[in-house]
Amino acid sequence: MTPAAALLLCGAIGYALWSAAGTTLVAIAGAVFFRERLGLVALVGIAFIVVGVILVNLGTAHIDA
Repeated sequence: MTPAAALLLCGAIGYALWSAAGTTLVAIAGAVFFRERLGLVALVGIAFIVVGVILVNLGTAHIDA
């Protein structure tokens, strides 16, 4: 893999991690500070986001090896 491609891939992974963490933390903050109710659909959606980011990172680690 070329250095430019590796840098672009690292940026994409970083963005995905930041996006998943931000979504999760904002939902938790809304529930804690504003007493918003997170229904089952919202919790499942957040879980899908987190699991998706983990799977992308595992797939990328496999490609780099």
